[in-house]
Amino acid sequence: MNSLNRLLAKLQKSKEGVNIGISFQSGAVAVCVTEVQNNELKVTLCVYLQGEQNHKQLLAKLISDHSIPKGKVTLVLGIDEHKTHKLARPSVEKSELKQSVKYLLKDRLVHGTEKAVIDIVDYPTGCQLDDQIMVVESSREIIANYVDIVSSLGFELDAIDISELLLGEILQSYPGIDKGLVLVLDHEQGISLLIYRGDSLYLIKRLSGLTDFIACLPSEGNMMMADTLLLEIQRTLDYYDAQMRQPPLAGILLSPSFADISPLAEYLNKNLATQVECLDINELLDLPAALSPAMQQDCLTACAAAFRREPQL
Repeated sequence: MNSLNRLLAKLQKSKEGVNIGISFQSGAVAVCVTEVQNNELKVTLCVYLQGEQNHKQLLAKLISDHSIPKGKVTLVLGIDEHKTHKLARPSVEKSELKQSVKYLLKDRLVHGTEKAVIDIVDYPTGCQLDDQIMVVESSREIIANYVDIVSSLGFELDAIDISELLLGEILQSYPGIDKGLVLVLDHEQGISLLIYRGDSLYLIKRLSGLTDFIACLPSEGNMMMADTLLLEIQRTLDYYDAQMRQPPLAGILLSPSFADISPLAEYLNKNLATQVECLDINELLDLPAALSPAMQQDCLTACAAAFRREPQL
């Protein structure tokens, strides 16, 4: 989030070509390190630690135990640490846009106008939402705390971003991304639907009433959650087609899960016109060793952060 990076200006520089993605989770920290090798980013480390210590202590232990090199850090805000708002674009100069947006959202901002930090994301050109913007809101206190944790451990915090934007990075080599993909994301706060095409994020939809993939597994006499997820996906596909006027998507991906979710993928695939598959990041990333489904779930956003590219102006 560009608006947050002014807080990072005084931090020391790090080793060129080393990118570090960090995801602070509930009682846990995930870290992914990528380095440039032969002009390509290669994952050199992917680790996860859960414990009773605070985030700073957990991260310090990972750094010590795995000799994590100094590098540019991209930190992922948790789903519960930010909120997205949809808003009609104000007719003001670019230099006045954020101030105007804060005023227009003053009654909707979770943290209020004084304690909120916002960033603005444009919808892709030609998606019938050119007159709208996505506004990402987080807490100034949360941001300041994370800046302090990373800088106190001697690392350079290059950017703070949200998982919804970052996850598109690791899908860039997935077949069909040029036509568009739905990522069904199982996270600590529930399930979200994300639509990417090329390097653009088209849609974010958080689903209410669905806790995780396990609750949605189809079984005899217990189909309600599976059918609810099916209906939400179909509604989203219909909206993308009819309201955003976009061509058919190439596929639907279920994010990694520690549980066997293949029955859910098969059920959705049988009842939707768009192909449904389980995402396996082992097939996408150049990893030092294959990650288990559980590790993929724990480290997914950290991996995405380690592949973050600078926004094109």
